[in-house]
Amino acid sequence: MKIGIVIVTFGDHKRLYRHLELLKDADAVYVINNGPGPVKIPDARYPVKVKNFDNIGPAGGFSEGAKLAMADGCGYVAFADDDAYPPPNLMERLRIQAGNGVRAAAGTYDDGMPVKLANHYLMVKTEVLREQGLYHEPFFLMFEDEEFYKRIEGSGGCMTGRW
Repeated sequence: MKIGIVIVTFGDHKRLYRHLELLKDADAVYVINNGPGPVKIPDARYPVKVKNFDNIGPAGGFSEGAKLAMADGCGYVAFADDDAYPPPNLMERLRIQAGNGVRAAAGTYDDGMPVKLANHYLMVKTEVLREQGLYHEPFFLMFEDEEFYKRIEGSGGCMTGRW
């Protein structure tokens, strides 16, 4: 099942490029740029789509990225800020969870504490996104990730733990 990675940035090309280098075996990546000037993506081993906006905030950016991923037939979408660098073997870990049919999966920090933020690689099945909706855009910047995480977690089947 195809997993789309949505990354929102505010024109921080250095962080974004470092992040993209760490996604060596991604299925597809959707970059939403809220910052000044267009983002140009260096050659990647995976498909990358970029949309530039005049700052629609993280909430709007994650929603727009999810729409792109779903339109491209992704069965799951994972969300990340440009500075939420992926852990080692991210795609392998996500594919295992997708293969198990989880509705949503959140990872853990290196110390084992659960990541309760949606913008640090929370992976959500697209059917859950259709049921629960996307990011609540009126939050724009503050609490958008926490609200989204709690809504997805409350939908049942959100597995938090080492993936």
